Amino acid sequence: MIGSAHRPVSTSSPDAQKLYDQGLAQAYGFNFPSARAAAEASACAYRQKNDYFWDFHDFFFDHQRELTPGNLRARVLEHAGTIPGLDRATFESCLANAKAKTAIEREVAFGNDQTKSLTAPSRRPAP
Repeated sequence: MIGSAHRPVSTSSPDAQKLYDQGLAQAYGFNFPSARAAAEASACAYRQKNDYFWDFHDFFFDHQRELTPGNLRARVLEHAGTIPGLDRATFESCLANAKAKTAIEREVAFGNDQTKSLTAPSRRPAP
């Protein structure tokens, strides 16, 4: 899934380095084959309750090394069954009817439009 990434930055703050690396890993995470399927599952969970989104967030993060395109759907459905209160039939219907897929595609398109003009500074800003 997301994996890890590290690029040293000029800082004496371990928290700043950690947050930078986290953002870098999340940016790269969208290039993994299972990223959209994971986003769709999270969106379907969110449609029922915000807390269910975070259950999936934590699940994907905790199990990222074990999840593959081949086992993702089964693992997602298995995890859905462990969340108290989540209506599994509604969740599965959401996954099947492509509402979440459409929403994710819209978000990705929005993000792509927003990042086309994003440029990193060519040199470090003065303190």
